[in-house]
Amino acid sequence: LCAAPGGKSTQIAALMGGEGLVVANEPVPSRAQILSRNVERMGVRNAVVTSAYPQELAPHFAAFFDRILVDAPCSGEGMFRRQPEAIDEWSENAPRGCADRQMEILEEAAKMLAPGGRMVYSTCTFNDTENEGVLARFLAIHPEFALEAFHLLGLPEAKEGYLHLYPHEMRGEGHFVSLLQKSFDAPMADCAIPAKKAK
Repeated sequence: LCAAPGGKSTQIAALMGGEGLVVANEPVPSRAQILSRNVERMGVRNAVVTSAYPQELAPHFAAFFDRILVDAPCSGEGMFRRQPEAIDEWSENAPRGCADRQMEILEEAAKMLAPGGRMVYSTCTFNDTENEGVLARFLAIHPEFALEAFHLLGLPEAKEGYLHLYPHEMRGEGHFVSLLQKSFDAPMADCAIPAKKAK
């Protein structure tokens, strides 16, 4: 849902081996152009690039996707080392504001995930407000979702369904990643496009 510049989208497409459909969405048009160029440059043939806000997509894709990646916009604390200018953009209010926006995105993503589907929620920040805090808020109002344990090659097992990646413990910058499973008996999302009123 927040796919620019496209590294994760093209990696997912490569893992899919030409099967299925990747819908890579970036709401900001200028960033969506970069995403589109990168998808084309990497030769991905089974992808569609869209540029819309999640609340605009949800009515068109109700319970449509088997997998959703929400690599959410965040306060970017994990980027401080690589991008020192990110420090100047950070403020004490940033995590709370970002967490509210992340919740809005997850709410719409939940509508688009099919029963039995899986959703990854990730950020490039360290604080609990945007990571465990957002998950706790989301799970409190979505009993049809649960965290699911996972394992990524070369990293510790995420027994609780989420993992912090710190730059002093691994190669790379700071990240948070979690895996959510939607129950198979979850009700279908009621977010269909409203019918136009007859005049």
